[in-house]
Amino acid sequence: MSPMGGAGLIRFYQDESSRVKVGPIATSLLAAGLLIVVIWAWLRQKGIIPFP
Repeated sequence: MSPMGGAGLIRFYQDESSRVKVGPIATSLLAAGLLIVVIWAWLRQKGIIPFP
């Protein structure tokens, strides 16, 4: 039985399924990478980073 503060997250995370499993580190790295790409594209569009 999970603690009340966990709100069932422990049970959800340990769920056995046949879907692709992505860990928290990979998810954080993918989110950070997407953030960097979006900021880079915005800076290029504003002209702060010149086109080569």
